[in-house]
Amino acid sequence: KFLDYHLHRSLKNILMTKNSIAHELNLIGSKYQKRKQHNKAKGCFTQALVLYRQLNGNKQGSLDIACTLSRLAMNYCEMQLYPEADPLLNQSLSMYEALSNSDNSSHIADILCNLAVCDLYRGDKHSARHKFKNAYSIYLKVNQTNQHVHIIETYLSLTTSDDGKSGIVEKRKSEQAHDGDVSVPKSRKTSELDS
Repeated sequence: KFLDYHLHRSLKNILMTKNSIAHELNLIGSKYQKRKQHNKAKGCFTQALVLYRQLNGNKQGSLDIACTLSRLAMNYCEMQLYPEADPLLNQSLSMYEALSNSDNSSHIADILCNLAVCDLYRGDKHSARHKFKNAYSIYLKVNQTNQHVHIIETYLSLTTSDDGKSGIVEKRKSEQAHDGDVSVPKSRKTSELDS
């Protein structure tokens, strides 16, 4: 029994170490991402994902895997590699929805927004608009009436233009020119969103 206890304790420490390493890799990847070192960020997120999958399998309800998939997808979005981001965002969305926790609502809305941007780059304005509307209603339900809602309102207005694809590109260029300081309208009537 003494050996069983120590073996169990050693295995538990190994698992905790893998979890800690994966967590640190996510933190480091986020720092690389903020510094626009996207290839280094991708490496960190990918390694973290491998470790989390070793620990959890590919369980639908793994918050760590869902979060890491989302981070990796966001990194691809920032690199404008939307075809690579899209399946990761869909996997992450499925996992967050499987968790069925109200604390995950804003994560679900964030992912829907990112999927909508992927749709816009593919030229699917109808699907993008639907996802933006769903994200918008989620943000309102969780009382996130801050910049998220205003940004979605702006993107929704882009999906009504003749060329949502070029509109989103111009918006992105404008954001980059202002170092991320996006000029967004203060308010917009809800009825405009329903058209």
